[in-house]
Amino acid sequence: MALAEPRYDHYSRVRANYLPGGWQAARIQAASKILLRTLGLFDSVLRQTIEMLYEFEEPFIVDHSRFARAFGNHATPLREAIGQTVRWYRDERPAAG
Repeated sequence: MALAEPRYDHYSRVRANYLPGGWQAARIQAASKILLRTLGLFDSVLRQTIEMLYEFEEPFIVDHSRFARAFGNHATPLREAIGQTVRWYRDERPAAG
């Protein structure tokens, strides 16, 4: 009886090349807008990435003044909000089983 050939799948390749014992440093390179636009003609994921570039090119400016004027400025402090959430989860989660 002959032994089956070992299966070489994606996981085996990742394990061999990137996990301890076979670690390789990742090569990272920036791509210009022009290159992304050109590649976007052939790849829909890159085309969508181009639409979202504004998220990485400009800082996010968050202003809640209109909301505060309409509803009041009464944010729950973070520690209190986390405590309330944890207590709710402990009280409301379904029993295991």
